[in-house]
Amino acid sequence: MIRVTVKPFFYISDALGQRKEIQVSLNNEATIVDLLDLLRKLYNLPDEIRVDRYKLELFRGDETRSIMILKNGKDIKSLDGLKTKLEDGSEVAIFPLVAGG
Repeated sequence: MIRVTVKPFFYISDALGQRKEIQVSLNNEATIVDLLDLLRKLYNLPDEIRVDRYKLELFRGDETRSIMILKNGKDIKSLDGLKTKLEDGSEVAIFPLVAGG
């Protein structure tokens, strides 16, 4: 088993009960997909979050939508995307993508 620290930000933190940090245990072969599945099942991370008058879609089926995920400070898009492997001690930050002005 590996231990991973999840740091949700802004609306995602709100959706997870104002948690700023979550420690989770996963199997040794776990990927970002496995982590997201765990957050959705155990912590009720919703598919979408209501923000003022619009909905912020986080997931559509198994696909991520308006979120950015960093593993140890690196965007997973520059790694293996959702198939990025996690190691013991990995830190995963999850940000909602929002625009404003």
